[in-house]
Amino acid sequence: MLLPQGIEKHKNLSTSFTKFEQLLEDLAENRFSGYMRLNFWGYEGVLVLDTGRMIEAYSSEEDVYLTGDRAILQILTKANEPDGSIEVFELSNEVALALGYALQATLFKDESDLGNYSLAQVFDMLEGENVTGYVELQFTGKKGNGTVYYLEGTPVEAVVMSSTGKVVGGEQVYYKFLEIGQIIQPHINVYRVKNPRPIVEDQSFVIPWHHQKYISFWNDFLLYFS
Repeated sequence: MLLPQGIEKHKNLSTSFTKFEQLLEDLAENRFSGYMRLNFWGYEGVLVLDTGRMIEAYSSEEDVYLTGDRAILQILTKANEPDGSIEVFELSNEVALALGYALQATLFKDESDLGNYSLAQVFDMLEGENVTGYVELQFTGKKGNGTVYYLEGTPVEAVVMSSTGKVVGGEQVYYKFLEIGQIIQPHINVYRVKNPRPIVEDQSFVIPWHHQKYISFWNDFLLYFS
């Protein structure tokens, strides 16, 4: 899954010089919609916010994959370590929500199900079934890989990575997919979330400046089992 690019607000912030909890609090106060990506060697964490509230997260390290509250707690722990980088991307409200739900999605249909359908037919099917999730596309002939995000059957963002590694997104990318799909049939995987549910901060012990003692407990808990 390629992440939407949106508008990059902060570029290459360092965890060595950034107070992550203060950054979170500032984004909450400004009702920020988008995501933060935390990177270390061998680690990636993605934290999605909608109007300043944390709605979903993903954490990956050494074949350990976490989502939800546990991913947020892991991100908060890693963000206090030095020598990491932080990127913050602003998105529209609906794209941020679609990304949050996409992190909950599981495989719905793959090449064996969709091999006889054109790309336009697949997109029509997803709209007709009100799918929330995302579509992964792999084009041959060095046309790159792509992702289309869906929210209740509506495509809200399309992202493509070229063979050179350049990533671009937007409505024009969606229509470019359709254009290329008339010539080259891509490999298609569809991921869907059946009951999309964002994290509810008020019901979770994940707000660092409100629930520090719970974060300390869960940090110790995660370290015990790591």
